[in-house]
Amino acid sequence: YGCPILGRAEEVSATDAADLARFHRAHYRPGNAVLVVAGAVDPTELEAVRTTIGAVPAEAPSADAPAREPAIEALEPPRPDGCERVVLERGQVARLLFAFPAPPVDHADLAGLRLLSAILATGRSSRLNDRLVERDGLCAWVSAAVGEARYGGSLQIAAELTPGSEPAEVEELVLRELERLRDQVVEGEPLRRAVRLVQADWVFAHERVESQALTLCQAAALVSPRYADEQLAAIAALDGGRLRELARRYLDPGAGSVLGWSLRRGAGREAVQP
Repeated sequence: YGCPILGRAEEVSATDAADLARFHRAHYRPGNAVLVVAGAVDPTELEAVRTTIGAVPAEAPSADAPAREPAIEALEPPRPDGCERVVLERGQVARLLFAFPAPPVDHADLAGLRLLSAILATGRSSRLNDRLVERDGLCAWVSAAVGEARYGGSLQIAAELTPGSEPAEVEELVLRELERLRDQVVEGEPLRRAVRLVQADWVFAHERVESQALTLCQAAALVSPRYADEQLAAIAALDGGRLRELARRYLDPGAGSVLGWSLRRGAGREAVQP
């Protein structure tokens, strides 16, 4: 979180073969692995997997391995103080990225945040798509998604503006829709439609067996093999009051968020100054 995957240049330069070997022994062990077999597999083939790969000893953690997972509190990045703004002048297209801290992947609130992101930007009739893309044509596209991470992720709203659109106007409309989620209860057909969209998106995204296997593997590694089923069931059980409570808790920009703009070169920071 906030660090390059491969490390910074000075860290890589200072790493020798012994360091790499210790890291590999500590983490790349059979006991840390998840194997998923999917597709048209008959019982004899599964038995072959069990007697070969399944017979590999799990191996106890080496002396180099951490004794236990660090406490979540020790790894949680500091929340922004209020709404932190980042503005870059880069490229020819104006883009918005708005991020709010989200809880860990196994937290009970994550299902509600998924549904809130669908209400905001899943489908043509979602709130941000309807206003920014379909009606006003201010954006070419808009999206919202919740990241899954062991120690907390983020809910991100992204948009690409159409030529001639004013970034400040788009920002104001996004803030207005977030405020509406915090103030008003989503209920009735709009709520049912959002639930159906989440369910349909999940089905379409898992038409291929490979996609099902990847989702199952990630779920088993992070939480449990039943994670996806539990998330879908939790989403279907949500009501409007609970969604408003979650919107007030997580979607208040002043309580900690990052609002980033990539503006056309020459547009100037004043184009999005509050």
